[in-house]
Amino acid sequence: MRYKIIEGFLSSDECKGIIESAKTRLHVSTAWNVKEGRSEISDYRRSEQMYYQIGENQLVKDVEQRISSYTGLPVENGEGLQIVHYIKGGYYKNHWDYFDPAWSGNHGELARGGQRVITCLMYLNTLSGSGETNFPYADLKVEPKEGKAIIWHNVDEAGNIDKSTFHEAVPVGDGVEKWIATKWLRAFQFR
Repeated sequence: MRYKIIEGFLSSDECKGIIESAKTRLHVSTAWNVKEGRSEISDYRRSEQMYYQIGENQLVKDVEQRISSYTGLPVENGEGLQIVHYIKGGYYKNHWDYFDPAWSGNHGELARGGQRVITCLMYLNTLSGSGETNFPYADLKVEPKEGKAIIWHNVDEAGNIDKSTFHEAVPVGDGVEKWIATKWLRAFQFR
């Protein structure tokens, strides 16, 4: 798995600003059904989420530009910035971010800009002892820390899907909540 962890990728003010502006727009999270080719509410995932439009406000523009500068992919290749909120017991079971072309349900998504070649996951608050992002095939666990990002390639150098990127959001413990922002970057302009 090709990845980089960056401490301080977002400032504390940016993290707090994203959370505050997202709070009133949250709805129940969905998971992708590869057989049906659609998002749906599922026991596979317990959280709330919302999406910003590309360049929706200055804060979003700044984050998108930073991700673009770091990855070398243009802002136009990115999906909207997704904000996810987990409370006690919240989780997302093991999954991949890429769209496996072997599943016909993914073909419509692949037509919208190609493969999700890079994921940028940013932690908006700090947790200890729960809520880690676990990559079991890569023997990697990332603890949430405000401003930290993990950026990984969902494909190998030849452009083939990288199964070692299998990951999960470990359940959140008692008395805490977890906030993340995720940006998926496609091979081509996203539409």
